[in-house]
Amino acid sequence: MTIPIMEYKNQSSKNWWKQKRSKYNKGLIVSGLIAYIIFFILEGHKNATLFTLLFQGIFACIIIGLANLLYSLGHFTDNIFNKKGNPIFRTRLFNMGFGFTIVLPFFVPFLFILFPAWDSGYETIKNAPPDKELFGIYELSNSSKSFLISQGYDIDSCKLELNSNKQYYFHNLPDNVLDGFGRSNRKTTNQTGKWSVYCKNHEDCEIIIGGAGYGLARKDNRISILITIGDPDSREGIVLEKNSGQ
Repeated sequence: MTIPIMEYKNQSSKNWWKQKRSKYNKGLIVSGLIAYIIFFILEGHKNATLFTLLFQGIFACIIIGLANLLYSLGHFTDNIFNKKGNPIFRTRLFNMGFGFTIVLPFFVPFLFILFPAWDSGYETIKNAPPDKELFGIYELSNSSKSFLISQGYDIDSCKLELNSNKQYYFHNLPDNVLDGFGRSNRKTTNQTGKWSVYCKNHEDCEIIIGGAGYGLARKDNRISILITIGDPDSREGIVLEKNSGQ
């Protein structure tokens, strides 16, 4: 229920802002929780662990504390620009700050919607597919080609062959894939060896290539290999999709 402005007319600025703090914090917590749920659905579930959830909880408490420090600016601004204690000015000032507070948490998930992750749209595989379904040639997705070209690679001929004898051959593998930090010298290399698939307790399956594990996924009923580059939090990676003609 909205409380009439006249009920606040005789209150001091300090008491008025103190009384409104509860509404401010409730709005901040609710909007932050909804924004986090959206973010978790979009991205957070991929790397969720007890440690990351605890860290994010601590980070959220720090944000709430900082937001309450900023809330005090409302009282400060009210005292400077509203010396006559106009209740309309005071209410509009609060509503403006309150509206900004509940919209701000949605900025991060909005960015993830506007700029989807490199592996967006790929459904991870949790049960090992038959080997014969994996055999074949895998080529870069269009977005992966664009990403590598923007990194300075001449990458048109990059592809991966998975053979029935469990041998693989990587043609023109970008060197940033092999670097643990994702650093690039804009060079490519050829690599060969044994490949295998590893799945544990219906968790996401990985294909082991050159001692490294890469995610197995599907999109449009095509098997794909998801290769993270450097730190997963950097949101960089490439996708190799099985040639649709096979």
